[in-house]
Amino acid sequence: MPNYKISKQKLINELNMRKSRTQDLMKAKGLEGLIILQLVDLYYYTNSIQVQACYIPVEGEALVFYRRSYEKVSEDCPLNLIQMKSFKQLPKLIQSKGYDLPRNLGFEMDVVPVKTYHSILKAFKEIESIDASNLIRKIRMIKSDLEIEVFKEAGKVVDRVFNDVKNHMKEGVSELDISREMEYAFRKEAHLGPVRLRGFNYEIFNGHVLCGENALIPSALDMTLGGQGLHPAFSIAASEKKVGKSQPVIIDFACNYKGYHTDTTRTFVIDSLPLKLEKSYEKLIEIYHYIQSRLKPKTICEDIYYEVIEKIKEADLDDHFMGYRESQVSFFGHGIG
Repeated sequence: MPNYKISKQKLINELNMRKSRTQDLMKAKGLEGLIILQLVDLYYYTNSIQVQACYIPVEGEALVFYRRSYEKVSEDCPLNLIQMKSFKQLPKLIQSKGYDLPRNLGFEMDVVPVKTYHSILKAFKEIESIDASNLIRKIRMIKSDLEIEVFKEAGKVVDRVFNDVKNHMKEGVSELDISREMEYAFRKEAHLGPVRLRGFNYEIFNGHVLCGENALIPSALDMTLGGQGLHPAFSIAASEKKVGKSQPVIIDFACNYKGYHTDTTRTFVIDSLPLKLEKSYEKLIEIYHYIQSRLKPKTICEDIYYEVIEKIKEADLDDHFMGYRESQVSFFGHGIG
């Protein structure tokens, strides 16, 4: 198995654990079958984005289907593989492995294309379709020891790159210049390239490098930072704007390490910030430490959110918190998993 430090048996055990947890939740929901089609979910359940589909019955082994290139697919996926040329074959292939056809079938309805959804329904004929998006999210949000270890490794990568970026922070360089250096540094550290978001038309770049007033340019997406960008075809993130003294430079970059993302935001400045911004920064640091003190097991996240919003108002920062006025998003930070 190329480039994997994990043994094949340990990987199989991990995938079986994920499948078993999914089947337990399927039983609780009365779901008889689940079809996995989206690339990231396929990686989660099969360790490969090269496979075509994965069928999970409410009991028994997962069935993994591939279209072609068995040699490549089998390098990544340690599970038994079944060749499938068309979704029309799904019912017969499921039955050929000794399984009854399900009376209902779960789909990743938040991401699966309509055409694919209808072609599978047509193949099964009379079957009830169920949105299993939340079921899959509930499984994936609980991280295993293996996943946590990857996150820790990814965090070290991000820390090294962000500690190096200050060497490229000079007056007169552009946002794009800094972004290029960040991209290069991350790629040298085994960043895979794509940064994935689960959602239709949610397409982002590796990250943002925004200086001065460019950090105030919003995005139509539900995220705090937008930026000028380079062209209407991708009108967010870094531009040719030059960095000047005493301007805050916000860098928000993600790293895709072994299929898992770490996302870090830091603010840099050449020389020093204007006094007003420095005082606002000090207030935010206090609130940040308060959040840290409240993040404990069994604490309700919603409670922390409203407490922080109240502290933001008391600090007179509510016009600019997580965006500017009407461009503010309805969250702070983001979830893990």
